Amino acid sequence: MQRPLCIGLCLVIGWIIMFYDPPDHTGCDRDNITLIACVEEIKGMGDELTLVAGDVVNTDRTPFCDRIKIVSKANYKTKERICSFSDLKIGNIISVTGKVSSFTKPGNPGQFDEEKYYTSLGIAALMRAASVSVTDNGYDRIADMLMRIKTGIINAFYTCLPDREAGILTAMVLGEKSGLDDEIKELYRENGIAHILAISGLHVSLIGMGLFFILRRYVMPMRPAAFITGIIMFMYGVLTGFPVATKRAVIMMLIMLAAKVIGKRFDRLNALALACLITLIVNPMNLWETGFLLSYGTVLGIVIFVGCFESLCDDINNGILRAVFRFSAGSIGVSIVTLPIIVCSYHEIAVYSTVANVLLLPFMSVLLGMGVLTGALSFIRIISIRWLFGVIYYILRLYETVCGWINMLPFNTLIIGQRTMTGVVIYYVVLLLIVIINDPGISGYIFRGYFYKKRPVCSLIIILINTVIFLAPVTAHDGRLTLHENGISITNLDIGQGDCTCIRLDDGRVILIDGGSSDVSEVARYRIIPYLKYYGIKRIDHMIMTHSDSDHISGFEEILNKDDHFGLELGNIVIPRVEAPDDNYLNYERLIKQKAEEGEDIKTEYIEAGDKLKLGEVTLTCLHPAKGYSWEDANDYSTVLMLKYKKFTGIFTGDLGYHGESEMIAELKRRGQELEDVDYLKVGHHGSKTSSSDEFLSYIKPEIAVASAGKNNRYHHPSKEVINRLCSHGAKFYCTIDSGAVTTYTDGEVIKVNTYK
Repeated sequence: MQRPLCIGLCLVIGWIIMFYDPPDHTGCDRDNITLIACVEEIKGMGDELTLVAGDVVNTDRTPFCDRIKIVSKANYKTKERICSFSDLKIGNIISVTGKVSSFTKPGNPGQFDEEKYYTSLGIAALMRAASVSVTDNGYDRIADMLMRIKTGIINAFYTCLPDREAGILTAMVLGEKSGLDDEIKELYRENGIAHILAISGLHVSLIGMGLFFILRRYVMPMRPAAFITGIIMFMYGVLTGFPVATKRAVIMMLIMLAAKVIGKRFDRLNALALACLITLIVNPMNLWETGFLLSYGTVLGIVIFVGCFESLCDDINNGILRAVFRFSAGSIGVSIVTLPIIVCSYHEIAVYSTVANVLLLPFMSVLLGMGVLTGALSFIRIISIRWLFGVIYYILRLYETVCGWINMLPFNTLIIGQRTMTGVVIYYVVLLLIVIINDPGISGYIFRGYFYKKRPVCSLIIILINTVIFLAPVTAHDGRLTLHENGISITNLDIGQGDCTCIRLDDGRVILIDGGSSDVSEVARYRIIPYLKYYGIKRIDHMIMTHSDSDHISGFEEILNKDDHFGLELGNIVIPRVEAPDDNYLNYERLIKQKAEEGEDIKTEYIEAGDKLKLGEVTLTCLHPAKGYSWEDANDYSTVLMLKYKKFTGIFTGDLGYHGESEMIAELKRRGQELEDVDYLKVGHHGSKTSSSDEFLSYIKPEIAVASAGKNNRYHHPSKEVINRLCSHGAKFYCTIDSGAVTTYTDGEVIKVNTYK
């Protein structure tokens, strides 16, 4: 009962999990609407202006939603803005006209949940503005002044540093991540130091304690120093937008300063619990935010386990080893507590994250101190502080260089895959038992003599065993994680207007048939790779291109162009053998050859009708195009594959149209090859009315038909005509627009279909 706040926190978390119902914003979609709102945040990057506005109402003053994100882009031809940064102030009432859409729900396992993220920020929808006008010039002077200060500091950073380094420093000092380079974000995450790109407790502690020390030591007595430090740190939180980690750190800093003023002992666990309570009471949705869990998990790991590891240091005789272990205790404690959070959020771990943190964090105080100093001095004269920016530049280059070296080490990143909630609960229950074992008041009654002294060693052994069991290889099947699985699965990923089919075989091998999209940018990074990592897939054994349209290969090109292929191993790359290939085909072929010439172990295989790929009990047979096939449209040379697994038959048709279907059937008949009734059909050309003819459907008689298409696509795929045609032939129809990822499971006899949405 010494920490009642911890008990209260447990009760609040339990209530949120069991009873809290998140707000539903799915009804916000409007094609053209005028709204009135109050400006709360303004961000301008390049040709884009982004606003967050609150108290959103319709023109008749009826409520629309609490908060909305507004994006305004300059005209792509004239570069003329509909609204400029200088036109707006925080607190202005604006009238904005445009299209409102709900945030995207994930369509695939592992995909980022945009809707949940923005809901946790209290933002209901996204508006793409066609016009913005100020209807009331009144504004919040303090908030607007802070926003202008922030903008001035950002401009100074970008004036004195290259864009890449300026983006990093802006994220570290001001919490503004819109200018961060994607490669840098990925590099830092792969090395387990992504936390330094957020305003975290480390940043606030360094700034707050540094300021408090200077004020108390050289300027004023302790109480006014604490009061002024508290005000400045709160204003700093407002300046950075109070992200969840900053909110926690500022609250804990204020509690610590208050404890010093009233002469009470500062209890970090109680302070952490109070910060968590305040955050969750204000916004319960934060409980499911990865940043929230990592922020609080980090502090919890330091508070709980550092003492345990420092006790273990006493048993180490070697002085150097003891010092290294003591120095690493914080990083190890953090890693232990946050491991399930990282695995369940990113499905991979940075093996050398502790090493990276030990090497790089000592420079953080210098880097952050100089960043804050240059930001403060930038309003005086930039020229006089350029040398400080030089130091910052070289520290950031050092970070990048060290991360690059660590990335070259073997097994730098391990793809783990998703874990069950049961496994996560068991992991944390074991950690709780370790905390109990190391509590002197409790363990003194249980352990005596030798065993009491060896508690830290026993704890370390239990932690190692617990971690190994948690990370033990598992496979995912039918939404459950088991040690073994029988049968195969075929998943049509939801990647917008495009195609990507992932086939997972019973022996662990993986086949991708197509991987591209015309309406989702960086489709590999944001759709395909997260799905593969969710299931712990480390290798693509066969990457098959049906034809060279970008909505079928853009993701493949993205994977090939990435130096480490997003951490994946690539086996065979399969492409159709084509007479007179088009430019897309030649460019893709050239890219594969370039990678092979660079020394990568990539094999290319050309296939045509009649070729077979034998993979255990699975046989993939190419049905089209036949040798010497003359095509008029690239869609008609789409590789058609038949998959046979015991009694199960599946057909994958790419973008094959009427003409190609007719030619394929004629060729099969010429060879005397009749197709048995087909269990599964990947519908051709996203469900276009120019594919899936009556002749073709009568020939194969599919039981299940799956089409991949993008929401509100301009081609109106899938065609109602095709859907009716499929249903009239007895097929059960699925589309990724409505169903998300569609997964067909079979053991060779029984077939089961699961949809993600």
